[in-house]
Amino acid sequence: MLVNEFEKGLNLALIDTFYYILKCEEASLQQLLNVPVTLTEAHMIDTIGRQERKESSVSRIARLLNIAMPTATVAVKKMEKKGFVKKQPCESDARRTIISLTDVGRKIEKIHHLFHEKMVRNISGQLQDGEKEILLSTTRKLSEFFRSTAEQLNEVQPNQAKPAAFWFHPKPTRLRRSAYTKRMAYGGNPIDH
Repeated sequence: MLVNEFEKGLNLALIDTFYYILKCEEASLQQLLNVPVTLTEAHMIDTIGRQERKESSVSRIARLLNIAMPTATVAVKKMEKKGFVKKQPCESDARRTIISLTDVGRKIEKIHHLFHEKMVRNISGQLQDGEKEILLSTTRKLSEFFRSTAEQLNEVQPNQAKPAAFWFHPKPTRLRRSAYTKRMAYGGNPIDH
């Protein structure tokens, strides 16, 4: 249960901010590109683009994005069919396949970067210097909180229950999966616990 008005307001602000950033990003990609690219693909393309000098393999991409190998493999195959990436055998190790961007993939990467640059510039333009410092400091704290929480969640073994309400507790608490599942099945909300 959210205790006070600040927590209620923060919860709504975080939900809205995340939702609208994704909506704006999606609309921007759709307007500027004449190709059917999803946000997930755009973020994967961005990761591949940043790694091109390092010979990205599917396993490396999966590790960088913190996703399962089968998920990365399927995504890369779909993006290859769409013409966003290409696979080539590794020159130093024939068992490995290197993933790189095609010209279309590079265009998507460029537009994706431009969206983020424009977003940050537009936000920055609406703030005074003091507000910029506060926003940057607060955003860094939020980022560190979610990064460390994600790392803690990833340390949980597959057969262990994951914390249901990690975002309101400095140290995640453990819930039995069955209790969490029952609570969610009857309209419960992990934010309320």
